[in-house]
Amino acid sequence: MKVIESYLSKSEQISILNKYNVKNIALHQQKVAYYALELFDYINKYYTFTKEHRDILYYSALFHDIGYFISKKSHHKYTGNLILKEPILYKMPDDIKLLISLIASCHGKSIDSRIKFYSHEIQLSILQLIALLRIADVLDHTHKLKISLEKIQLKDEIFTLSINGENISKIINKFQKKSLLFEEVFNIPIKLEYPYYNFNYI
Repeated sequence: MKVIESYLSKSEQISILNKYNVKNIALHQQKVAYYALELFDYINKYYTFTKEHRDILYYSALFHDIGYFISKKSHHKYTGNLILKEPILYKMPDDIKLLISLIASCHGKSIDSRIKFYSHEIQLSILQLIALLRIADVLDHTHKLKISLEKIQLKDEIFTLSINGENISKIINKFQKKSLLFEEVFNIPIKLEYPYYNFNYI
C-alpha cells in the first residue's frame, strides 16, 4: 500500500492512532484504511475521483473509530468531534478536515446532517466515499484482522469482492446492510465471494 503523507507524516498518523487507541482499535483502523484504498483504486478505473478524494477517504478510514476512546456505543459521533478538535490535525485545511470528520462519522448506519450544506454534486462524492468506507469497515467487522481481500473485480456487471479468512459468516451477515449505500450511490450491485472458505468449520 502506498502511504499517503499529503497532510500528515507517517509519525503524525501513528501518534494520533496511539493517542486514541483502546482495545487495539488502531490496528483495525489501519486495516480498514488499507481496504479502503484497495477499493478506491479499483473503482476509480471507472470513475473520475481525484487524488484529494483518495486522501480524504484514507484519513477518514484511518481515524474512523477513534471515538471508541470515549464511548463504544456513540463512537461515530465522538469520532467526528475528535477529528475536528485533534491538535495535530489543525495543520490540515479546514475544508478537508470537515470532510474527513463527516465521512468518518458516517461509517455506521446514519448520515451526518452536515452533508446538507454541500452542493448535490459534492454530496454524491461524499456519499460514495462513505459507501467505500462502510465496505472497507465491514471486511474487518470482527476487529480480528483475520480476513484477506483476495480479489476485486467488476464481474458480469457486479462489483465482486473475493475474501478469505476466519468468521466469514459474521462478515456476510453484516455486509448485506453495509452494502446498501454502495449500491445506491454507485448504481451497481456488489457481492462477496468466498471460494476458499469451508463453512463446515464455522
